[in-house]
Amino acid sequence: MTEKWFFTRDDDVVLLRGRFEADDGTIGDALKVVRPGERVFGFSYRKLFNAKAGTLVIGEDGKGRIE
Repeated sequence: MTEKWFFTRDDDVVLLRGRFEADDGTIGDALKVVRPGERVFGFSYRKLFNAKAGTLVIGEDGKGRIE
């Protein structure tokens, strides 16, 4: 399953919001906070912070890209 996480800046942190739907229709939400010096899905805080906002797309292989 490919994951999509939408991200924005909020003061000095980056907020990631994910919404997922399982094959049986179950829907789940998730929130991650990325602080200075941290990494998430292989991306540094600085890279996400500098991008300001967008979508992280994480493939089944665990590799991601910013859209």
